[in-house]
Amino acid sequence: MKDDPMNCTKVLRGEELPWSRLTDEDVRLIRQLDEERKRHAEAAKELSRAKVAEKFGVHQRTIENVLRRTTWSHVE
Repeated sequence: MKDDPMNCTKVLRGEELPWSRLTDEDVRLIRQLDEERKRHAEAAKELSRAKVAEKFGVHQRTIENVLRRTTWSHVE
């Protein structure tokens, strides 16, 4: 039901609702963060473990072991 100028009742939306946990500003921030996430996701494709493994000429599992410190644990 949309606001109707002929109807006397106003439809409550968003933060006007008494049980709403989000504010309009929260929604703007959420949308902004999602846009940032999308931009970083494109750049992050180049940093995937498979891409890093390919760059160094090793298997992806080797990269995973290095990151988990299963191997090369002596390197800070």
